[in-house]
Amino acid sequence: MSAGRGILRVDEKRESNVSEFETELRQQVAEAYRALQEAQADDEPGAIKAYGQRMRYLVEIAEEHGVDLAELELSANAQ
Repeated sequence: MSAGRGILRVDEKRESNVSEFETELRQQVAEAYRALQEAQADDEPGAIKAYGQRMRYLVEIAEEHGVDLAELELSANAQ
């Protein structure tokens, strides 16, 4: 029966890793969004372009991995 437990541990670890991945991805999206907002407020075209590209890249990663970003609070005041 230890094989069953081993499989359970692998599944639990996979769920934990996915959760860590999702958490990290959401944090990166929020940070990039705040940086984009700052760049827009400071009227920095190069930074706006860079952070806009970063946001698109992170959203693509989220879509590829089925990470829902809909409930992520994206505001300049969110911390």
